[in-house]
Amino acid sequence: MTLIVARLHGNRITLVGDTKISVHPSNEGDTRKDARVFSNSILKLSLARRDLAIGVAGDDPTHALETVSPLFSHTVCLPALLDGLSSYSSRNIGTAFIVATHSPNTLWRVDHTGIEETTHRKVAWEGDRAAYGTFRGLYEDWETTSFRDDHNFRMISSMQRMTTEFFSQDSSVGGHSVHIASSEHGFEYIPGDSAIFSQTPGNHAFFRLQYMVGSEATPGAFGCFIPGVRTHALFRHQKPWSQLCVAADTEAEFITEAKRRHQQDMIAGPRIHLPDGL
Repeated sequence: MTLIVARLHGNRITLVGDTKISVHPSNEGDTRKDARVFSNSILKLSLARRDLAIGVAGDDPTHALETVSPLFSHTVCLPALLDGLSSYSSRNIGTAFIVATHSPNTLWRVDHTGIEETTHRKVAWEGDRAAYGTFRGLYEDWETTSFRDDHNFRMISSMQRMTTEFFSQDSSVGGHSVHIASSEHGFEYIPGDSAIFSQTPGNHAFFRLQYMVGSEATPGAFGCFIPGVRTHALFRHQKPWSQLCVAADTEAEFITEAKRRHQQDMIAGPRIHLPDGL
């Protein structure tokens, strides 16, 4: 299952979602320098263009993103995009899309029942209703704190709480959290760390990713760097359904190889400093 939430706050839009980016347990042993095999890696939040972000939920988001990707062209108007997504959902019942546009800021939900604009409600979401209720409660908990106006933080912290096994209250949400936010320049992936705090072989207390994100000519690129491992996942700009592997020992080497071999401009976010032994 999936939980995707998009929220309009002021003149900005933030999208968060859990996403199935995982590593096969057979490679969670002591030989952490060996090639790591990613299994069923799916990027469910797609930065299709600087002015268009798409979330997809359903049984086969990989097929969905690849099939509807021609609709992401600048030559396709918004009504045609929404009609195309609706047509796909009607043929693949169970697949739903969250659509966010920048300038103008709009929010939409599309599934087999039709197209619904939710801009006036300032939120669009897809997933289990109980899971969304939990997420909304976590988001609203920040209202009485000093973070009440930092909606990006409230969104990503609430999703991270949902995907952390120590705190999660809903089995339909899990994996790693992905974060897209808009600025005056349009949508962008937000780099940073994502950690799953759970007992996994070879990791003891947590499984951690360092996100590399697209910039310059390839804003839709997205990379997953695992400290201490040689092989990492890369999703290319305008091809979020297709995972490549990049061999690198450091974040800097990952960025260099993504550019040299795959023509993807990437940047890294700040590191989270974790206690020794984690």
